[in-house]
Amino acid sequence: MTKQNAVRNTLAMAAGLTAVLTGVWTPTSSALQQSGDNVRSQIAAILTGFDDPDWRNREQAFYELLNLVEPGRRSLALGLWALEPAFDAFFKKYPDLKDQVVFGLIDLLDRETIVHRNAALGSLPEEFGGYEGDLIAAIRSLNDPRGADALAAELGTGGMAGAAVAARGAREIDRVLAVLDTGDIAARIGATHTLGLMLDPTVTTLDAQTRTKVKAGLLQASRDSHFAVRLAALDGLARLPDADVTAALQAMRDADPYRRLDGTYPVRDRARRVLAAR
Repeated sequence: MTKQNAVRNTLAMAAGLTAVLTGVWTPTSSALQQSGDNVRSQIAAILTGFDDPDWRNREQAFYELLNLVEPGRRSLALGLWALEPAFDAFFKKYPDLKDQVVFGLIDLLDRETIVHRNAALGSLPEEFGGYEGDLIAAIRSLNDPRGADALAAELGTGGMAGAAVAARGAREIDRVLAVLDTGDIAARIGATHTLGLMLDPTVTTLDAQTRTKVKAGLLQASRDSHFAVRLAALDGLARLPDADVTAALQAMRDADPYRRLDGTYPVRDRARRVLAAR
Protein backbone atom coordinates (compact mmCIF):
# COMPACT_ATOMS: atom_id res chain seq x y z
CA MET A 1 0.00 0.00 0.00
CA THR A 2 1.40 3.37 -0.97
CA LYS A 3 1.72 6.19 1.53
CA GLN A 4 -0.93 8.15 -0.43
CA ASN A 5 -3.44 5.28 -0.23
CA ALA A 6 -2.71 4.81 3.46
CA VAL A 7 -3.48 8.46 4.11
CA ARG A 8 -6.73 8.18 2.13
CA ASN A 9 -7.77 5.10 4.12
CA THR A 10 -6.99 6.84 7.40
CA LEU A 11 -9.10 9.82 6.38
CA ALA A 12 -11.94 7.56 5.36
CA MET A 13 -11.81 5.69 8.69
CA ALA A 14 -11.79 8.98 10.58
CA ALA A 15 -14.79 10.19 8.60
CA GLY A 16 -16.62 6.94 9.34
CA LEU A 17 -15.89 7.26 13.05
CA THR A 18 -17.26 10.80 13.02
CA ALA A 19 -20.46 9.52 11.41
CA VAL A 20 -20.84 6.81 14.06
CA LEU A 21 -20.26 9.15 16.99
CA THR A 22 -22.36 12.07 15.79
CA GLY A 23 -24.87 10.42 13.48
CA VAL A 24 -23.98 12.98 10.83
CA TRP A 25 -21.85 12.25 7.78
CA THR A 26 -19.24 14.98 7.38
CA PRO A 27 -17.34 14.35 4.13
CA THR A 28 -13.63 15.03 4.13
CA SER A 29 -11.98 16.97 1.32
CA SER A 30 -10.66 13.63 0.06
CA ALA A 31 -14.17 12.21 -0.08
CA LEU A 32 -15.44 15.30 -1.87
CA GLN A 33 -12.64 15.01 -4.43
CA GLN A 34 -13.47 11.36 -4.97
CA SER A 35 -17.12 12.31 -5.50
CA GLY A 36 -16.11 14.97 -8.00
CA ASP A 37 -13.88 12.52 -9.84
CA ASN A 38 -16.79 10.07 -10.01
CA VAL A 39 -19.05 12.71 -11.57
CA ARG A 40 -16.39 13.54 -14.13
CA SER A 41 -16.04 9.87 -14.99
CA GLN A 42 -19.79 9.57 -15.42
CA ILE A 43 -19.87 12.63 -17.70
CA ALA A 44 -17.08 11.15 -19.82
CA ALA A 45 -19.01 7.89 -20.19
CA ILE A 46 -22.23 9.75 -21.02
CA LEU A 47 -20.56 11.84 -23.71
CA THR A 48 -19.15 8.65 -25.21
CA GLY A 49 -22.71 7.31 -25.26
CA PHE A 50 -23.80 10.37 -27.26
CA ASP A 51 -21.66 9.02 -30.12
CA ASP A 52 -23.30 5.60 -30.17
CA PRO A 53 -24.66 4.67 -33.63
CA ASP A 54 -27.98 3.49 -32.13
CA TRP A 55 -30.29 6.37 -31.19
CA ARG A 56 -31.81 4.34 -28.37
CA ASN A 57 -28.41 4.10 -26.69
CA ARG A 58 -27.90 7.83 -27.22
CA GLU A 59 -31.31 8.38 -25.64
CA GLN A 60 -30.30 6.32 -22.61
CA ALA A 61 -27.09 8.33 -22.23
CA PHE A 62 -29.06 11.57 -22.45
CA TYR A 63 -31.41 10.60 -19.64
CA GLU A 64 -28.45 9.45 -17.57
CA LEU A 65 -27.12 12.99 -17.90
CA LEU A 66 -30.43 14.48 -16.78
CA ASN A 67 -30.52 12.18 -13.78
CA LEU A 68 -26.97 13.19 -12.89
CA VAL A 69 -27.81 16.90 -13.09
CA GLU A 70 -31.04 16.51 -11.15
CA PRO A 71 -32.02 13.03 -9.92
CA GLY A 72 -35.52 12.00 -10.95
CA ARG A 73 -35.73 14.07 -14.13
CA ARG A 74 -36.89 11.72 -16.85
CA SER A 75 -39.42 13.46 -19.07
CA LEU A 76 -41.40 16.60 -19.74
CA ALA A 77 -44.13 15.21 -17.52
CA LEU A 78 -41.73 15.72 -14.62
CA GLY A 79 -41.16 19.36 -15.51
CA LEU A 80 -38.06 19.32 -17.68
CA TRP A 81 -38.48 23.04 -18.38
CA ALA A 82 -37.49 23.60 -14.75
CA LEU A 83 -34.02 22.20 -15.42
CA GLU A 84 -32.44 25.65 -15.81
CA PRO A 85 -31.71 26.10 -12.08
CA ALA A 86 -30.49 22.51 -11.90
CA PHE A 87 -28.01 23.08 -14.73
CA ASP A 88 -26.92 26.35 -13.12
CA ALA A 89 -26.24 24.60 -9.82
CA PHE A 90 -24.44 21.71 -11.53
CA PHE A 91 -22.14 24.00 -13.51
CA LYS A 92 -21.46 26.12 -10.45
CA LYS A 93 -20.24 22.98 -8.70
CA TYR A 94 -18.40 21.63 -11.74
CA PRO A 95 -17.45 24.64 -13.90
CA ASP A 96 -14.81 22.64 -15.76
CA LEU A 97 -17.55 20.37 -17.16
CA LYS A 98 -19.78 23.08 -18.64
CA ASP A 99 -18.25 23.29 -22.12
CA GLN A 100 -18.15 19.50 -22.44
CA VAL A 101 -21.83 19.16 -21.51
CA VAL A 102 -23.05 22.10 -23.58
CA PHE A 103 -21.24 21.07 -26.75
CA GLY A 104 -22.13 17.43 -26.15
CA LEU A 105 -25.85 18.23 -26.01
CA ILE A 106 -25.62 20.52 -29.06
CA ASP A 107 -23.84 17.83 -31.08
CA LEU A 108 -26.41 15.29 -29.91
CA LEU A 109 -29.29 17.46 -31.13
CA ASP A 110 -27.54 18.00 -34.46
CA ARG A 111 -27.30 14.23 -34.81
CA GLU A 112 -30.95 13.62 -33.93
CA THR A 113 -32.03 16.39 -36.31
CA ILE A 114 -30.37 14.46 -39.14
CA VAL A 115 -32.10 11.26 -38.01
CA HIS A 116 -35.46 13.05 -37.96
CA ARG A 117 -35.00 14.62 -41.38
CA ASN A 118 -33.79 11.45 -43.09
CA ALA A 119 -36.41 9.11 -41.62
CA ALA A 120 -39.32 7.99 -43.75
CA LEU A 121 -42.64 9.49 -42.70
CA GLY A 122 -44.04 7.56 -39.75
CA SER A 123 -40.97 5.34 -39.38
CA LEU A 124 -39.78 6.79 -36.08
CA PRO A 125 -41.64 5.71 -32.93
CA GLU A 126 -43.28 8.14 -30.53
CA GLU A 127 -40.46 7.42 -28.10
CA PHE A 128 -38.03 9.19 -30.43
CA GLY A 129 -40.30 12.23 -30.61
CA GLY A 130 -40.49 12.43 -26.83
CA TYR A 131 -36.73 12.04 -26.49
CA GLU A 132 -36.08 14.69 -29.15
CA GLY A 133 -38.50 17.07 -27.43
CA ASP A 134 -36.78 16.54 -24.08
CA LEU A 135 -33.40 17.14 -25.72
CA ILE A 136 -34.65 20.43 -27.17
CA ALA A 137 -36.01 21.41 -23.76
CA ALA A 138 -32.70 20.55 -22.08
CA ILE A 139 -30.74 22.74 -24.48
CA ARG A 140 -33.27 25.52 -23.89
CA SER A 141 -32.73 25.06 -20.16
CA LEU A 142 -28.98 25.59 -20.61
CA ASN A 143 -29.78 29.22 -21.47
CA ASP A 144 -26.54 29.24 -23.46
CA PRO A 145 -26.28 31.17 -26.76
CA ARG A 146 -24.16 28.39 -28.21
CA GLY A 147 -27.29 26.24 -28.43
CA ALA A 148 -29.10 28.69 -30.71
CA ASP A 149 -27.93 27.20 -34.01
CA ALA A 150 -29.03 23.71 -33.01
CA LEU A 151 -32.45 24.96 -31.90
CA ALA A 152 -32.94 27.01 -35.08
CA ALA A 153 -32.21 23.92 -37.15
CA GLU A 154 -35.14 22.22 -35.39
CA LEU A 155 -37.73 24.90 -36.24
CA GLY A 156 -39.34 22.62 -38.79
CA THR A 157 -39.87 19.74 -36.38
CA GLY A 158 -42.52 21.25 -34.11
CA GLY A 159 -43.36 23.77 -31.45
CA MET A 160 -40.76 22.87 -28.80
CA ALA A 161 -37.81 24.38 -30.67
CA GLY A 162 -39.91 27.34 -31.79
CA ALA A 163 -40.89 28.17 -28.22
CA ALA A 164 -37.28 27.90 -27.09
CA VAL A 165 -36.02 30.17 -29.87
CA ALA A 166 -38.91 32.63 -29.47
CA ALA A 167 -38.13 33.04 -25.77
CA ARG A 168 -34.74 34.49 -26.74
CA GLY A 169 -36.48 37.27 -28.65
CA ALA A 170 -34.15 39.91 -30.07
CA ARG A 171 -31.13 37.63 -29.76
CA GLU A 172 -32.61 35.20 -32.32
CA ILE A 173 -34.75 37.36 -34.61
CA ASP A 174 -32.21 37.62 -37.46
CA ARG A 175 -31.59 33.88 -37.36
CA VAL A 176 -35.32 33.18 -37.60
CA LEU A 177 -35.83 35.67 -40.43
CA ALA A 178 -33.04 33.98 -42.40
CA VAL A 179 -35.01 30.70 -42.31
CA LEU A 180 -37.85 32.39 -44.22
CA ASP A 181 -35.54 32.60 -47.25
CA THR A 182 -34.71 28.89 -47.34
CA GLY A 183 -36.24 26.27 -49.60
CA ASP A 184 -37.38 24.10 -46.69
CA ILE A 185 -41.16 24.51 -46.42
CA ALA A 186 -41.39 22.89 -42.97
CA ALA A 187 -38.64 25.17 -41.66
CA ARG A 188 -40.39 28.25 -43.08
CA ILE A 189 -43.62 27.20 -41.38
CA GLY A 190 -41.75 26.69 -38.10
CA ALA A 191 -39.99 30.04 -38.40
CA THR A 192 -43.32 31.76 -39.08
CA HIS A 193 -44.90 30.20 -36.01
CA THR A 194 -41.83 31.27 -34.02
CA LEU A 195 -42.28 34.88 -35.12
CA GLY A 196 -45.86 34.72 -33.92
CA LEU A 197 -44.74 33.36 -30.55
CA MET A 198 -42.35 36.28 -30.18
CA LEU A 199 -45.38 38.56 -30.09
CA ASP A 200 -46.84 36.66 -27.14
CA PRO A 201 -46.03 38.65 -23.98
CA THR A 202 -46.03 35.46 -21.92
CA VAL A 203 -43.12 34.16 -24.05
CA THR A 204 -40.89 37.22 -24.36
CA THR A 205 -40.87 41.01 -24.44
CA LEU A 206 -39.73 42.78 -27.60
CA ASP A 207 -38.18 46.18 -28.09
CA ALA A 208 -39.58 48.39 -30.88
CA GLN A 209 -36.87 47.47 -33.38
CA THR A 210 -37.33 43.74 -32.92
CA ARG A 211 -41.11 44.08 -33.14
CA THR A 212 -40.67 45.85 -36.49
CA LYS A 213 -38.50 42.98 -37.71
CA VAL A 214 -41.06 40.43 -36.53
CA LYS A 215 -43.81 42.26 -38.40
CA ALA A 216 -41.70 42.42 -41.58
CA GLY A 217 -41.06 38.67 -41.33
CA LEU A 218 -44.74 37.86 -40.87
CA LEU A 219 -45.71 40.07 -43.81
CA GLN A 220 -43.09 38.28 -45.90
CA ALA A 221 -44.55 34.94 -44.80
CA SER A 222 -48.04 36.14 -45.74
CA ARG A 223 -46.78 36.38 -49.35
CA ASP A 224 -44.92 33.04 -49.32
CA SER A 225 -45.31 30.75 -52.33
CA HIS A 226 -46.64 27.91 -50.15
CA PHE A 227 -50.13 28.22 -48.69
CA ALA A 228 -49.14 26.53 -45.40
CA VAL A 229 -46.61 29.27 -44.68
CA ARG A 230 -49.21 31.95 -45.47
CA LEU A 231 -51.68 30.19 -43.20
CA ALA A 232 -49.09 30.01 -40.41
CA ALA A 233 -48.52 33.77 -40.71
CA LEU A 234 -52.10 34.57 -39.76
CA ASP A 235 -51.75 33.71 -36.07
CA GLY A 236 -48.91 36.19 -35.71
CA LEU A 237 -50.55 38.87 -37.85
CA ALA A 238 -53.61 38.63 -35.63
CA ARG A 239 -51.47 40.06 -32.80
CA LEU A 240 -50.53 43.16 -34.81
CA PRO A 241 -53.15 45.96 -34.99
CA ASP A 242 -51.13 48.06 -37.47
CA ALA A 243 -52.85 49.48 -40.55
CA ASP A 244 -50.44 47.86 -43.02
CA VAL A 245 -51.11 44.50 -41.40
CA THR A 246 -54.85 45.06 -41.76
CA ALA A 247 -54.31 45.81 -45.44
CA ALA A 248 -52.31 42.58 -45.84
CA LEU A 249 -55.06 40.60 -44.11
CA GLN A 250 -57.65 42.11 -46.42
CA ALA A 251 -55.58 41.10 -49.44
CA MET A 252 -55.33 37.55 -48.12
CA ARG A 253 -59.06 37.47 -47.44
CA ASP A 254 -59.95 38.68 -50.93
CA ALA A 255 -57.36 37.10 -53.19
CA ASP A 256 -55.32 34.27 -51.65
CA PRO A 257 -55.03 31.73 -54.49
CA TYR A 258 -55.00 28.44 -52.57
CA ARG A 259 -58.16 26.44 -53.25
CA ARG A 260 -58.91 22.99 -51.85
CA LEU A 261 -60.48 20.26 -53.95
CA ASP A 262 -63.75 20.83 -52.10
CA GLY A 263 -63.81 24.41 -53.39
CA THR A 264 -62.95 26.12 -50.09
CA TYR A 265 -60.20 28.69 -49.55
CA PRO A 266 -58.66 28.02 -46.12
CA VAL A 267 -56.30 31.03 -46.10
CA ARG A 268 -59.07 33.40 -47.16
CA ASP A 269 -61.41 31.93 -44.55
CA ARG A 270 -58.86 32.22 -41.76
CA ALA A 271 -57.97 35.80 -42.77
CA ARG A 272 -61.67 36.66 -42.71
CA ARG A 273 -61.99 35.38 -39.15
CA VAL A 274 -58.89 37.30 -38.03
CA LEU A 275 -60.27 40.52 -39.51
CA ALA A 276 -63.65 39.97 -37.88
CA ALA A 277 -61.94 39.70 -34.48
CA ARG A 278 -60.01 42.98 -34.82
